[in-house]
Amino acid sequence: MQKLILYIFSNHKDFAIEIDNNSKEAELRYIELISIFWNITAKGIELVPIIQMNDEIRTKYNTFVKKYTKEVPRLNRLKSSLDQIKNDEFFFTSNKSSHTPKEILFIGNLIDVHNTTNDDKERAKLFQKKLETQDDFFDNLLAKYNIKVFDTSSKISIGEPNRKNRICRFCKMGEKDGKKFKKKAHAFSEALGNKTIVLNEECDDCNEKFGSNIEKDFIQYLDVYRVFFKVKGKNSIPKLKFNNNAVVSNVEKKDIPENNLEILDDTENLMVVVSQNIEHNKETGDLTVLLESNNKLKEVNIYKTLCKYALSVIDSNELQHFEKTIDWINTNNEQEINLPKIAHLIANHMYVDTPMLSLYIRKDNDYTHPYVVAEFKFKSLIFVYILPFSSKDMQNFIENEKYNLFWKTFKHYDSVKDWVFNNFSDTKEKKYQFRMRMVNNNTNKTE
Repeated sequence: MQKLILYIFSNHKDFAIEIDNNSKEAELRYIELISIFWNITAKGIELVPIIQMNDEIRTKYNTFVKKYTKEVPRLNRLKSSLDQIKNDEFFFTSNKSSHTPKEILFIGNLIDVHNTTNDDKERAKLFQKKLETQDDFFDNLLAKYNIKVFDTSSKISIGEPNRKNRICRFCKMGEKDGKKFKKKAHAFSEALGNKTIVLNEECDDCNEKFGSNIEKDFIQYLDVYRVFFKVKGKNSIPKLKFNNNAVVSNVEKKDIPENNLEILDDTENLMVVVSQNIEHNKETGDLTVLLESNNKLKEVNIYKTLCKYALSVIDSNELQHFEKTIDWINTNNEQEINLPKIAHLIANHMYVDTPMLSLYIRKDNDYTHPYVVAEFKFKSLIFVYILPFSSKDMQNFIENEKYNLFWKTFKHYDSVKDWVFNNFSDTKEKKYQFRMRMVNNNTNKTE
């Protein structure tokens, strides 16, 4: 069954809405939706890719959402995405179900130049310059790697649809071995907001084991961000307790006394931090909070979880090259093994509403570069990492010289400042610390 898609790109967040084309009513609803943005004539639909936000569009989409939100609750997220676009700001629309990384860059450049200047000649010059930079960044990379993007804004079921024929990717067993596939196994943890990408080839036992072990540690590592970005996961937004009675929680606008509502501006939620360990820089006005968790985690489980996510979406034909990687993910009491660094970046301008994973799979046998590199995005956080122990790699990329050679090939990463390179090889359980810095210019930075 063909799905009807509306994809919206902006400088704030990207969002896709799907409507099942299973009835005349659904088709009419889709036409009503796209008529907010595109021209519907007797001759057909005139797609208008680049659009400037205005009050008329706002009135139309608010009316549409109000009309259908009970039937399609997901429309509230569409409204939230559009609400962030200011009047006179440009955004891009598409009816494609997926876009290549190069297309996404092209669209981003198009939006940028329209929002930078109103002069068509200046736009053309700026756009050409951006395209040349893009080609410089990506032509060599695309010659070396195939790129696949998995975006949780659309529903995807990966692997064998028939339960009786399924073989678990992580224990290599199926129903004939006594394994069950009754639970919905999310390719990326549901606690991070993934409701749509499901892995058919993960048995209930492995799903339970990973959820209570390695994935639990990774989610705990991201808990403060889950509060800040109001990620509910399976249940409610978490309320976190740290040492020295420190608390991090999310407070809804309705729970704030009316005489204090001015502190919220136009936001509906506020992250509240209660702690005795708050340092105040009198010169800058910045506040720094050091939070130490009451719980323990293994740093290696952060790496394992990220690799598990990548192996959950990779084509099944590639799994033969990652048997050692899967064995390593399954091992609990392992001896510490040196692993490649994980690059980590907080980039508010690259915010994504729901988790996204990109895979770079090497085309050739140039062993100076890793076989598979993955990028996982969660809100404003980006993790870039190598899938270790591949039979298609001849080196481990632990040495700085070899790692740096690989990193410089990915020019779109290397050109960005502020990357932090972490070593997540430690197998010992330990309490983790989280340092939050609140800057006195109405922007927040966390470390």
